[in-house]
Amino acid sequence: MVVANPLPAYLEFSDSAILCEDLKAGIQKVLDLSPDEIHRRITLGQDLIARKYSPQVIGALWHQVLKPDSKGNIAQTEGSQIRLNLGCGDKILPGYINVDVASSRAGKEPDVICDLRDLKTFESNFADEILSVHVVEHFWRWEVLDILKEWVRVLKPGGKMIIECPNLLSACEEVLKNPDIATGPGPEGQRSMWVLYGDPSWRDPLMIHRWAYTPRSLAQLLFEAGLQDLMQEPAQFKLREPRDMRITGIKPVEKK
Repeated sequence: MVVANPLPAYLEFSDSAILCEDLKAGIQKVLDLSPDEIHRRITLGQDLIARKYSPQVIGALWHQVLKPDSKGNIAQTEGSQIRLNLGCGDKILPGYINVDVASSRAGKEPDVICDLRDLKTFESNFADEILSVHVVEHFWRWEVLDILKEWVRVLKPGGKMIIECPNLLSACEEVLKNPDIATGPGPEGQRSMWVLYGDPSWRDPLMIHRWAYTPRSLAQLLFEAGLQDLMQEPAQFKLREPRDMRITGIKPVEKK
């Protein structure tokens, strides 16, 4: 249990600590609390520290400040914005906090290791932008809406979410165009079978595709997750158009 002076920097801990200008009086307030109340306050404080001041969060933010970019300068986010790259894999992007569940992939380490289903490392309304490239298709359909709602929680009101993934319509067209070739497991299936099931050469269950989307079905899902102003834009990663697609949306600003 913590007793602290009520300085402005400590006010966010008012629900978990005892803020009092007089140390003796503060200690007495602690002694007057029930064991259950002390436990509740300690738990609240630990949760706040884990969300805002954990080594992972602070380390990632410092990493963005100190990490040199491709030109040897200090990497800066645009306008000091906080941008998350969720499910980065081996694509470590400058100017982003790169987040992945794996400790490394293809020798590349993320800034933050985190289960994308539960972004408890990040507080609500934390990021100005969330980018996720070829990740959403790796989740089961029954869980994906809750996952996207969790991502929206972390996004600031007015912030932008960018989702890129394979386009189911394009894959179907490829299979119908030449079934004998398009259904192969190698590079010949990169625009068809890989869209549906993932690249088998990974030999990794995490890399399996568990659902596929059309532009309309993905936009509907993002709408249900709480985004608005949904748009389809040209894909910028992987094979791009027409195999891939990009859907963007904005988190609504609460009306006062």
